[in-house]
Amino acid sequence: MVAPFLNFYGCCGEAIELYEKVFTVKNKQVQLFGDIPGIPENMKSWILHAEMEMEGQTFWLGDCFSPEQCAGGLMITLAVTFPTVEKVTEVFNKLLEGGSVLIELSPKPYSPMHGCVKDKFGVGWQITAR
Repeated sequence: MVAPFLNFYGCCGEAIELYEKVFTVKNKQVQLFGDIPGIPENMKSWILHAEMEMEGQTFWLGDCFSPEQCAGGLMITLAVTFPTVEKVTEVFNKLLEGGSVLIELSPKPYSPMHGCVKDKFGVGWQITAR
């Protein structure tokens, strides 16, 4: 599955509220940064990861750690899921050739393996194991 991933800096919750007023939203799931130990107090209400269907299309959403992670065309990235950690690692490393790491590839609370890479063409990819 490939899904658009909408990135925000501290205002993802507000964006979700707006989209719920504008679109037919189903299957919403939200996880907060506050669910992770050691997160700064000012970020605890930020959205770590959200998924929802808007008008039948699956979207992923979340707040970035820094404004730079959302800038320069990275406000929208493509989220791709794979069934194994091995496949995630393989795809991440191939996309990384000539590109740069945006989020280190590692286990996350919402996935056994996740990372974000900007490929050599400037496209942001969220690679996740399910």
